[in-house]
Amino acid sequence: MPYWDRYDEGVFVGARFGGSPMHVDQVSWSNVGKNFHGSKLLAVWPSGEASQSLFDAHNYRLFVPPLSPSETEALHSAARVALVRAGDLFIFSGGNAHMALSVSEELSVTAYESFLNLSPANLRLFLQSGTEAQYAQCRARQPMMEDIRLDVAESVGDLLCDIKEGYLRDGPLQSA
Repeated sequence: MPYWDRYDEGVFVGARFGGSPMHVDQVSWSNVGKNFHGSKLLAVWPSGEASQSLFDAHNYRLFVPPLSPSETEALHSAARVALVRAGDLFIFSGGNAHMALSVSEELSVTAYESFLNLSPANLRLFLQSGTEAQYAQCRARQPMMEDIRLDVAESVGDLLCDIKEGYLRDGPLQSA
């Protein structure tokens, strides 16, 4: 794994119809998490141009009942809509527009962390963070991106040294 974010992990605790509105993470890396209690609806849309007009129309809006016709249409255009129950794990790219909504009567408790993986598509998306290619509403500031890119470069350098010195003997990792 080239990089595990050490700064922006989070825990979300929310009542029914509370949540995180449609947004794109400032840094386009992967999010992995676990829902510990309650249930959430997680919607993820395609990244980039495919969702630009949808994102412009709905960014930072939380879709709560009753849904407007445009919100219903937006949910139909999502790449994935999932009901995340207690004990479920999830993973998705924060570079995609996404939204989470607590839907259970009881509090929902979810924790997540972010990381950069070796997928070429995810690496390309990460490299667009803070550039004109990223949605302007969510773009990371350059000083922050420079710090993160230096952290990633240091982590990759350490990983390469570990492989070279024989500490890691993972065939698929070495061929990546």
